[in-house]
Amino acid sequence: MAATEEKEASASDLRRHRRKLSNRESARRTRLRRKKQIEELQSQKSQLTTTNQKLTEELINLSQCINKIFQENAQLKEEISFLRGFISNQKTPLVDLEEVSFSIA
Repeated sequence: MAATEEKEASASDLRRHRRKLSNRESARRTRLRRKKQIEELQSQKSQLTTTNQKLTEELINLSQCINKIFQENAQLKEEISFLRGFISNQKTPLVDLEEVSFSIA
């Protein structure tokens, strides 16, 4: 019976050893997979940071353009208001613009 017990013990030890090796290999693959995922996420973060910077710069440029357009629009409105006032204060009728341009030329 002792020989049978030794065979069972050695078979059990062999299974335990194989399981340990299998678990180590599985853990190694898991670490490699995690490392690859982290590298991919870092790369994605870098790309998104670059995209974000470009979009921020574009937003600033567009905001500046909008402000410039609003200023120009306000100036044009003031000019229109001035010209309307000027025209309403005129006592003589307006001359046709085509006649004015020909007489100047």
